[in-house]
Amino acid sequence: MAARWFAGSRKHWSPGPHEHLGYKLNFWQYVTAIDSEADPAAAGTTLHHCHEILRSFTGPLSELAILTESLTVMETLARRGLFLPSTLRLLEKYSPLPPNGSR
Repeated sequence: MAARWFAGSRKHWSPGPHEHLGYKLNFWQYVTAIDSEADPAAAGTTLHHCHEILRSFTGPLSELAILTESLTVMETLARRGLFLPSTLRLLEKYSPLPPNGSR
């Protein structure tokens, strides 16, 4: 319900991270997975662009926190039965880390 409201909103939302009730929240735009391989040159150009933009950033950065925090939240919500099995399979399929908490 909240996702539909955000998606239909014309206001620009900061992707975050935000914190609410002890949970970290991010509002990144959904990206559709495709079957083709990524173009290494395009990926490198994009990464270079990100580094150029972030060069002037002076705030603290946690090392890979977005991955570990997101996986911890996902595991908690899965244990509580708040994800459909099909959603869990999709999230596990595209997880950047090995299954079963092997970090």
